[in-house]
Amino acid sequence: MERIAIVGAGIVGLTSAFSLQRAGYSVTVLESDAEVGGGATWGNAGLISGASAEPWSTPGTIRAALSWLLKHQAPLKVHFAWDWERLFWISNFVRSALNHEEITKALTQMALAAREPLRDMSPVPFELANNGVIDLFGSESERTDARRVVNWMAEAGLVRSWLSAEEIEALEQNLRGSWAFGIWTPSDMTGDSHKFSRGLAKVIESAGGVIFCNTRVASVDIDGTVRTNIDEHSFDRVIIANGLGASNLAKQLGDRLSICGVKGYSLTYRLTPEELRLAPKHGLLDHRSKIAVSTLGNHLRVAGTAEIGASDLGLDVHRLKPLHNWVKNHLSALDLVSSQPTEWAGFRPMRSSILPFIGPSKRSRRVLYNAGYGHLGWTLAAAGAEKLVRLVDGITASRQGAQ
Repeated sequence: MERIAIVGAGIVGLTSAFSLQRAGYSVTVLESDAEVGGGATWGNAGLISGASAEPWSTPGTIRAALSWLLKHQAPLKVHFAWDWERLFWISNFVRSALNHEEITKALTQMALAAREPLRDMSPVPFELANNGVIDLFGSESERTDARRVVNWMAEAGLVRSWLSAEEIEALEQNLRGSWAFGIWTPSDMTGDSHKFSRGLAKVIESAGGVIFCNTRVASVDIDGTVRTNIDEHSFDRVIIANGLGASNLAKQLGDRLSICGVKGYSLTYRLTPEELRLAPKHGLLDHRSKIAVSTLGNHLRVAGTAEIGASDLGLDVHRLKPLHNWVKNHLSALDLVSSQPTEWAGFRPMRSSILPFIGPSKRSRRVLYNAGYGHLGWTLAAAGAEKLVRLVDGITASRQGAQ
């Protein structure tokens, strides 16, 4: 049985480990944090959404970003610095807008491919809701661009429905706001990826897999040797799936993944039974403010904003304020103004080309990467894990054939 180390125990690393284990490989997961499912896996918006597969590097977003540069509370903030790696990433990110259609279709197809594998993995209840996601638009001027994206996604296989302002109100009676129109994606879902990850870790361990937390990987060699802060071990194959950290390990091997930690924020409210009755039944995505909302069991998650080039995970009150204001203005029926939500900030590991990288190192097929999902890790991870298994199976088969 081939022994495989998986670096990272977020949603991408754990789905990779589960799928490899199910395919017959012996898996060992190495995680630097004290528990599994941290980072962006803990605080993301909770949307499992093909409708969210449109890349952030759209021509409209690039144009709007120029007007947002000096606004503290803008949806997108860019930290400029004389850092050639950062400038290279930003220039490629902007250039990817030229491939808006192709990237949207590719991400949509991957999101659809992830759905059945995700359901197959479902280890324990993780607050899964199948009510769909509603995209909210505040201006009729957005309809032309929205129709273009809906058509592209339809070509990729995703069915979505147009909603009038009255239909939005009928579906979400406690949602306040002036909406020009909406788009409902009934096949989209919401769920708690942190709970999912913790449950999946238990399944992996019960099947003989090993998970080491508080284990920071310092380096990976092309022969499969992994050095950590504790010791070193040799494996037949190593999968680097630790988000932003994958970029640093790749550099040591002479690979460039071009991953940037795009900082995001979220608020998590614990709801009383009465508040839960009034909470959104669907996942919500406000395109005007770039804020996403989901009800996860008895919690409400509100997530948004993006900072490119942020250097730390400090909680910036200016960046959190739009989230608080959104709840105050649009979910006033819940009366959460006096509530004390859990405030969170984390890095979304996004490649400048937008698409995640799933493939081997240039130097050795013993080392593979599964990283760079950006804001779509929860939506795409299960499909990425399936692709990874096919790659490993193919490499293993070719190696056995050569012998």
